[in-house]
Amino acid sequence: MPEQKYSIVVRQCRLLGAGDDRPTVDIAIEDDQIVAVSPRLSEFGEREIDIQGNLVTPPFVESHIHLDSALTAGEP
Repeated sequence: MPEQKYSIVVRQCRLLGAGDDRPTVDIAIEDDQIVAVSPRLSEFGEREIDIQGNLVTPPFVESHIHLDSALTAGEP
């Protein structure tokens, strides 16, 4: 079994602009920073989050602004 290496690992992320035909990626977070992005991280995190192919965006989105339609224009 792989060892725990990161604070948080977010699994099955769809990146902005990746489209439905590209595979999802895993994102590793340590000390509040993204430290790894890979199609499949072998290491585990203290906390694991599976977002099941949902869209991941940079942290520029403010909660009171609705950017979902602008960021996903032309995608199902």
